[in-house]
Amino acid sequence: MLKRKVYERFVDLPIAVQDFFMDEADKVYAVFIDRYGFQDDVFFEQIERPILNTVLGFATVENSLQTIYKNLLNAQIKKEDIKVIIRTLLEKVFWPIRDIFGVELSAYLSELGIDSVTWAQDRVLFKPISYSGAASEVLNRLGMSSAGKTSRAGMRDLIAKMHKGEFVPDQIKEAMLRLPEFGGLGFDKTTAEKALQEITALSKQVEFLSEEAYAEQLTAKSVKMDGGSRAEHEAAQDEEEIKSIRNTLPQPPKITTALEGAVLAAWEAIQDKPRDEYLQNRIKNVISSRLRDVRNPQELLSLLQRDTKVGGVGLNREQAQAIADVIEKAYSDFHQTIKNEEKSKLEKQLAEQKRKIEERRKREAEEHAKWYQEKIKAKQTQEAEQKQLAEALKVGFAKQMTPSNPIMEANTAVEKKQYGDLVRVPESAKVKSLRKEPGVAAAVAQKPIKVSKASIKMEVTPKTMVDGVSSAPKLSGLSGELAGVTLAQFRRMGAKPEDAIKKVLDKLETLQQDSFENKVSGIRAWQESPLMKMYLGLVMESFKNKKPLVEIAEEKRKAGEDTLTRDEIEALITLNNQLHF
Repeated sequence: MLKRKVYERFVDLPIAVQDFFMDEADKVYAVFIDRYGFQDDVFFEQIERPILNTVLGFATVENSLQTIYKNLLNAQIKKEDIKVIIRTLLEKVFWPIRDIFGVELSAYLSELGIDSVTWAQDRVLFKPISYSGAASEVLNRLGMSSAGKTSRAGMRDLIAKMHKGEFVPDQIKEAMLRLPEFGGLGFDKTTAEKALQEITALSKQVEFLSEEAYAEQLTAKSVKMDGGSRAEHEAAQDEEEIKSIRNTLPQPPKITTALEGAVLAAWEAIQDKPRDEYLQNRIKNVISSRLRDVRNPQELLSLLQRDTKVGGVGLNREQAQAIADVIEKAYSDFHQTIKNEEKSKLEKQLAEQKRKIEERRKREAEEHAKWYQEKIKAKQTQEAEQKQLAEALKVGFAKQMTPSNPIMEANTAVEKKQYGDLVRVPESAKVKSLRKEPGVAAAVAQKPIKVSKASIKMEVTPKTMVDGVSSAPKLSGLSGELAGVTLAQFRRMGAKPEDAIKKVLDKLETLQQDSFENKVSGIRAWQESPLMKMYLGLVMESFKNKKPLVEIAEEKRKAGEDTLTRDEIEALITLNNQLHF
């Protein structure tokens, strides 16, 4: 039995599917017509019509392709060419609209042993999609179907924020360009722009839903399928259901549901049964539809008298009335039991769906908590490394900046020669100052203090100071240069930001030629530079105010503050994406 929706006309199909047939499918058809010399009307009858019947829900994929195969054989097309045509139709026509077939197409491809992994993963979307589903679709279109959980979660969050209006497109692009360590996706400029285009295009095709809203919609759809929508599918029941009923006739059937038992009881009660096997099975389907309240008594009687060419049974008035009376009696006997059974089945389905949703939420919560803990741990490790590096730099800097006094060194050498090594007096052995004792201070004041000539001759000439110039401690080497880069220095490094970036990379390359550790030290020094601190300050303000980074910078510039331009920001983002260790 077909498990998908039946459309009466082509114009009833989703707009996206109609557009696909008017555009992409027509291109495929045009190639066949040109290559094999089909007439337009012949091609429509032999290939297009069977495909449309399948899409509308009147035939299965298997039956449609079998019909096409027979038609092409009759048209004297070689078997090798027929195989090529059918495989092309599966890949270029059926596969892009696979969502309309449900699991039917995938099951059929599996039976044939056809692997669709190498086929294009684009698909025609016409149903609402969750944020997670949209993220997967965008990554597939970018050729990143193997992206990990972190990238998928990041893309999902950006799509949700854009859909809710929390982020504007510029903020989405900026977040994609930012490194994962700073909460971004680490895309390059081209990939970020393409991803933004795909998100925008996808949002115009289908409706985005949160995972909770999407689950609720699926639940509501399941309720509907168990109720009124079955009437739409009843006319499209295929031979699989008929076969399952026929197989129960030769021996006492194993009744699994109340509906099956009621259908069998009603069928046995009918006296004048038709001899045609197809009509017998059709009547059983009619009984089933009436017992499930799909049709009312008037519709039942009309269907029994309708011509077989238009889905009826073709009985005369008396025969139809006799069978209708039997079915109505079965309805009064079994309908309530069937209804209760269907209600219980639906409740079990809803409970199972609810359980799966809760399990998924719990799993996602655990994964998010684990991801957050790993993120915090990585940040703490990075901060500890930076602190350790700062302490090491501080010690080294203190050693380099300690002034050397030749006079003090000479006195120390004389004292050491005369008295030997000095011994530090412990705190417990120190005595109180005599100047603080009564009577001692006056005696000390009256006794003149003698100063040696050597002491008088030791004069230290102070260094000449120039007004407006102060010496600041500087780190030596390329790492020191990178750590001290300011905005003004960055601009002096090149006529364009890209030139300055090249010079920074050249310095890092020079450090790497010495050793990898030196390059790591250079990158860390660059990240601690005044220029990068200015950039990170703009990033924090962008998060806080929910504004694009460039807009924050422009506001500061209008206010008279000397800060980064758009080109400089993009250059820094590009550079930071290349700095990995």
